[in-house]
Amino acid sequence: MKVRSRDGKGLIIDFVLVVAGVMLALAVDEWREESQRDTQTRKVVDALAEEVQRNADELTRSLAYYRSMIPELKQSIALMRDEGQWQWPEGFDAASEPELTKAAYDSAVITGSLPRFDIETIRALSTLYNGLDS
Repeated sequence: MKVRSRDGKGLIIDFVLVVAGVMLALAVDEWREESQRDTQTRKVVDALAEEVQRNADELTRSLAYYRSMIPELKQSIALMRDEGQWQWPEGFDAASEPELTKAAYDSAVITGSLPRFDIETIRALSTLYNGLDS
């Protein structure tokens, strides 16, 4: 079968258009995926900021509680020394450990958002969350 030059040009044009269309579709798909990753990362950043604030509030509350217990515990120690009897301070809760969370941090790791942060942020978050089991 003999291909005329005009048909050959038409085939080349069709081929170029198909390739350009596929490349454009891939570029649009990559842009859409990057946009979704950016949206996910913004959500993770917001969740991390809220979580860090909640943890800071919990630590502040806990610190206030333990500071308020110092004089009470000193009185209990003095009573123990003077009378040989231990008395727990009123309002003392030995289980009043701060309840810190790390769900947003875990989410950042699982979703792959954490590697999108700069290295100093990753180091700070890693240090901040190191040792939390919840």
